[in-house]
Amino acid sequence: RAAVWHGAAAELLSERGDVAAGRHFALAGRHAEALGPLRRAAADAVNRMQLEPCRALIALWERSADAMGMALEDPRRASVIVVRVHLALHTQEDPEGLLQQGLALVAGRDVQIEAQLHYTRGWVLARAGRHVEADPSFVEAVRLAEGYGELVAVAQLGRAASLFARGLDARGLVEEARGRLGSGQEALGLRADACLGKGLYRLGFSGEARRWLLRAAARAERAGAREVEAEAVAELAELSWAEGEYSEAVRWMERAVGVLAGSGSDLAWGTAVRLAGFLWGTQREEEARTVLAPIRQRFLGRLRGPVRAEWALVHGLLNGEDVGALLEPGAGVEEGVRQRLGAQWRSAKG
Repeated sequence: RAAVWHGAAAELLSERGDVAAGRHFALAGRHAEALGPLRRAAADAVNRMQLEPCRALIALWERSADAMGMALEDPRRASVIVVRVHLALHTQEDPEGLLQQGLALVAGRDVQIEAQLHYTRGWVLARAGRHVEADPSFVEAVRLAEGYGELVAVAQLGRAASLFARGLDARGLVEEARGRLGSGQEALGLRADACLGKGLYRLGFSGEARRWLLRAAARAERAGAREVEAEAVAELAELSWAEGEYSEAVRWMERAVGVLAGSGSDLAWGTAVRLAGFLWGTQREEEARTVLAPIRQRFLGRLRGPVRAEWALVHGLLNGEDVGALLEPGAGVEEGVRQRLGAQWRSAKG
């Protein structure tokens, strides 16, 4: 009887396009029908920074795949690997092994998932600041996705963000991506707004950048897209700081931290570190220490790369400790990070 009830609920939710249908299909024993909605629900959860629900949905997807006898080498398993990589990025786990596994499963067998994996590799490299290495992955994703408008747009936006970060003008690429979006693709439209705003800031068009970032933040807040909202608001904080509006910068960064509160993601810790730096720069040192304290006590072992370097610099500046001793073994501090956290944040203190 329970299986019948879950099946009926799944069909009703599926008709409405509700991703919750997947759980009910799985509980009804209709595992083949559960896979698509479960994967979409997991992707939606990670995009909303709901990391534990995402893990639970991935586990349910894998149980359904096993229950229907799906072979371990079945290329369909790569579709959920894309979501697992996104989850790994938010928990500072190494996603490279997952990417290799996924690409081995789908090479020449499923062009859409292969394109998603190449895009995801580009995104991983770009988030680590390795933009030159990221570009070929984005280019390959665009090539493979040709004919799939939304997928091409995703890859184009990823590449545009990486090019902007290198100081290159990618406005045309953003507009090309936006032109591929149809109705009902608001999430990608939000990312396009945020990408354009961040890019304009890096190109020196601060007034226009502010308008786009405000638009992205407002739309993302209404849509519940926490990651996009936090990224847009954090960029507004950086822009305000660069223009000498230090109190406003702190307010924007406090909002970004609030948006991500409780998510447990690397973006949340990185944003908290940047807030601490702003507080230190405005002579609110005790508040800065309060923000940083839980990171060292509970999450320092998970901090990697630029986030760990930023934490080391801020913590070292606040407490007079040796920055080098706080870094990961064998790691250095990129000059750009050093400049932002040292010289630029010192400017507010005169």
